[in-house]
Amino acid sequence: MKKFKLSTENTIPEAINAILLSLFATIRKNKDDVLNRSDTESLHDYRVAIRRTRCLLSQLKQVFHKQAIGHFRAEFFWLFGATSKVRDMDVHLENLQYYKTLLPATTENDLLLLNQHLLAEQAMAYDEMVKVLGSGRYQKLLTDWSVFLYTPKTMKAQFANRPIRHFADKRIRLNYLAILKQGQSIALATPDEIFHDLRKRCKKLRYLLEFFGEFYPDENTEKLLNSLKRLQDNLGTHQDLCVQIQFLQQLPPAKQVAWQLLVEVLQNQKQQLRAEFKTHFDDFTKIRMPSLNN
Repeated sequence: MKKFKLSTENTIPEAINAILLSLFATIRKNKDDVLNRSDTESLHDYRVAIRRTRCLLSQLKQVFHKQAIGHFRAEFFWLFGATSKVRDMDVHLENLQYYKTLLPATTENDLLLLNQHLLAEQAMAYDEMVKVLGSGRYQKLLTDWSVFLYTPKTMKAQFANRPIRHFADKRIRLNYLAILKQGQSIALATPDEIFHDLRKRCKKLRYLLEFFGEFYPDENTEKLLNSLKRLQDNLGTHQDLCVQIQFLQQLPPAKQVAWQLLVEVLQNQKQQLRAEFKTHFDDFTKIRMPSLNN
């Protein structure tokens, strides 16, 4: 679990600033490796730091005046989107060897063509990402964000001196209850978008527990996090399959039979994940929340 060295005595501005500065350092640290394509882990860390930044900003809607963070929420959304296609192509290529085990040997040439297509798509996605990370808009975002983090922020007066623990307890409780409500409504026939929405909600709760984990040192917090990660893995794999299926369905129809066979296999895997969802969700609901003050 990521430690941010927070104290319950920290005010909301002090704690939030410490977290955002740490995440900003991770973004800057990984940028060159992302551009050099050193490894997929660098892109993962870069994207997670952006996603966590966005998560915290979304939780701050009640704390900061809208005009103070609205621009940054939009810009980090843009930046995250600029890295998404590269990540998707990386996942597709990583899964290609697995695809070979799912299809008959007669489709080997078809998968070779798919590999070539993916490499071409990956190269184009990478070029687009490089343009974004070298753009004036990106440089302005980094400069403006640095100024924002190192200068006093426009925070609503009623929150300026409030202890961070109050904020953490409230946001964790609200996200936890939202997961319970949304998860209980999910069934085998629920649309993919609802599964994806729940996955994003789970990420928010996980990030909050990681941001403020030092406030909840009991072993139950670790159990809740582990259960939450298993639920996320289920929902994350489900979402990856949705993306892969959609991608395959949009391919040129020259090898339509091979693509259809693969889509059928992935659809079956998706249905299996849906069937397993309830077990993971029920396990999550059996673990009580950390002790909250309010």
